[in-house]
Amino acid sequence: MKMKGKPGYPLLLLIVLGLSCTGFIQASETIKEDTTAAFGNTTSEELFLPGETCRSDDECVSGVCDFTKMDYGTCANCTCIPGFVAQGLSNTSFFCNQTGRWEKTKEPGEPCSENCECAARSCKDAPGCHPGDYLTSCVNGTCDEKSLIDPCETQGLVRIISKEDADAAGDGSCIMTLAQREVMTVCAPCGDGTCDTGLESACNCPRDCDPFFTGISRFMEISN
Repeated sequence: MKMKGKPGYPLLLLIVLGLSCTGFIQASETIKEDTTAAFGNTTSEELFLPGETCRSDDECVSGVCDFTKMDYGTCANCTCIPGFVAQGLSNTSFFCNQTGRWEKTKEPGEPCSENCECAARSCKDAPGCHPGDYLTSCVNGTCDEKSLIDPCETQGLVRIISKEDADAAGDGSCIMTLAQREVMTVCAPCGDGTCDTGLESACNCPRDCDPFFTGISRFMEISN
């Protein structure tokens, strides 16, 4: 005789997962439609789900390809925690609004209610740029950006990319580091006509250290 009772845990788990996936797919389809309408060139069938590798924001269901390295990223979740931010593959960044949805951050001068809504400089594609040089915040309901004082300038020096990062291979090829971190910099007397070998090289300060320097550098010399 068969015993009557509650369904076993595996069956319950399958039912719950089935309902969750159904809800997620329905929600995803809605977001796909919204994203397609927003970006125009991508159909819903071509969009990637959260966690999948992407190469542009408009490839993702969420509309956000969170930067990982070089020109790749990972599709962000469709819903998010208010206040969180994500860096898209382009210079566009996103913030999570109070409804748990991603929005593009706002430029200086645009209205805001919280600091996270304002676009901070990512410097992702500009090794000579440093996010720490700028303070972005929401001031009196408007996004504002201020340039901070360069500590090297206060010493009468110039901030340049470190010798190690300017020549990652250490062979004079001047190929910059591809490490996924902010480029290291140093304060140096670059431009005084003397090569300070402790801090400078033909890669990070060619006008002092490269005898063939003509005034047009193929290297990323000065960082600011």
